[in-house]
Amino acid sequence: MTAARFLPLLFVLTLAACGTPREEGQDSASPPLCALPNVEASGSFDKTPPQVATDLLSRFPDVPTLDSAGRSELALAPRGGFFNASTTRSSLLPNRRFVATLRHAGDVIVVYEHGGGPHLHVVLYRQGDGGAYHAFANVVSDAKVYCETATRLFANPRDPALWFSRIDW
Repeated sequence: MTAARFLPLLFVLTLAACGTPREEGQDSASPPLCALPNVEASGSFDKTPPQVATDLLSRFPDVPTLDSAGRSELALAPRGGFFNASTTRSSLLPNRRFVATLRHAGDVIVVYEHGGGPHLHVVLYRQGDGGAYHAFANVVSDAKVYCETATRLFANPRDPALWFSRIDW
């Protein structure tokens, strides 16, 4: 077989092995949105309060570029979008992927997947007296129980049961 005839076959075999790109939101590996009582859930990062979104993106120092709105282009892939899920550094894909924003009373939780292993970060922002949001807790969670983790954070951010996976900022 000549090289010219072999290349199209190699391309088709590569696509079959890797799969084809999926539309945003069609990723079967994305955890479902939480359906919690009295909690507003959104699968779009655009629905995250601007102050919370800006603060969260500023905590990703490994992202070098900004878009026209001043947000990190490579900081956070959209829900179901492609991202670098490995431990290998890559400048082509974001190392994180948005999962959900959950709002309850004056609290906002942003959930995102982080490359390097199958885990989620569940980040609680609390609204202060002046209306400003402050990062209060960052808890690592398994995708299967992130709704339970969010429920516990809303109820008691200092819950000792969450301490083993808590990252303080």
